[in-house]
Amino acid sequence: MRIPFVTAHSGCMDTKMNSIEYLIKAIKLGVDIIEVDVSITKDKIPVLYHDEYVDIKGEKKRVKDLTYEELKQNLINLLLLEEAFDYISSEEVLLNIDIKDCLE
Repeated sequence: MRIPFVTAHSGCMDTKMNSIEYLIKAIKLGVDIIEVDVSITKDKIPVLYHDEYVDIKGEKKRVKDLTYEELKQNLINLLLLEEAFDYISSEEVLLNIDIKDCLE
């Protein structure tokens, strides 16, 4: 890898934050590090999501109070951390995981 390292911040280049499109674009740009935001659902599944709250039918709910299935039903293109790992595993890129909120 070259120094300095080049990092793609989630949502760079007009892509949706933490989306597969973002991962594709970052890899195509040839960055060294891809940053993703990770939240943990009520059933302890790590998902790529930045905010503590999600709007579900006009009501704000905390990600950590929702199960993965509840969250997936209300968010288009929600990615699991495992899916991000799988996608970038064949690439020569580091993953910077920004943990946003954890279960107590």
